[in-house]
Amino acid sequence: MPSPVKEMLYKVTDSRWKNKSTVFTSQLNLEGIVQLIGEGAVGNAIVDRLLNPSKIVTLKGESNR
Repeated sequence: MPSPVKEMLYKVTDSRWKNKSTVFTSQLNLEGIVQLIGEGAVGNAIVDRLLNPSKIVTLKGESNR
């Protein structure tokens, strides 16, 4: 993920963390999201704010498209 995008995602997640609900949807599983965001201080902080506290809902089955 490019650094400017990562910084913006951090700002959004940090400003909403523990204050407001945030819905994050993806076709990637959790490991794929972590790999996409990347490691390092900013990447780890984003993942921390997305997962603490969180409820993960995984949909299974055929696509409805």
